[in-house]
Amino acid sequence: ELEGRPQAAEEGSREALRIAICGVGVVGRATGEGFARLGHEVWTYDIDPSRAQVSWATSLKRARSPLGCGIVFFCTPEEEVEAAVRGWVGPGLRVVRSSTPPGTVNSLSSALRYEVIHNPEFLREATALQDFLNPAYILLGIPFWGAKAEIIKELYRPFGVPILMTDPTTSEMVKLATNGFLAAIIAY
Repeated sequence: ELEGRPQAAEEGSREALRIAICGVGVVGRATGEGFARLGHEVWTYDIDPSRAQVSWATSLKRARSPLGCGIVFFCTPEEEVEAAVRGWVGPGLRVVRSSTPPGTVNSLSSALRYEVIHNPEFLREATALQDFLNPAYILLGIPFWGAKAEIIKELYRPFGVPILMTDPTTSEMVKLATNGFLAAIIAY
């Protein structure tokens, strides 16, 4: 059993959310399982139906078009992010967890006339769930500071780490700079 800082949703005053995970690779699995362990109802979607059928939590559901999801996390490969976000039909605050070129999330928000948040992941493949449950900080790129920003901040509050909020383009740059820095360290 992995240990983590967050407290389950039922233990606090927060209400459990219905969360959709679009893309169930390394990042999607860690994100989904982490939120399921916090007591949230997690639904998954993947273009490959066999990947969407994961069984790591009792609160996990599989759905092609989950209804009533408060938040949808897009954990797709970088080249599929725009198509996935544009193609999402259901409701829910759209949150991109993938690495994207600077300006992508702002462009999506403008084109869709809907707020899209950038929440980059800082996970290692071998320890993705442990990294998700024990982050050093949470980075949120939010285009507008309103009620939707409070929803995502409240979701991450149980982690008990700093929640850094900036605009999406800066968030995208921080993720790419971090990736470049880590690649240089590994190359050395």
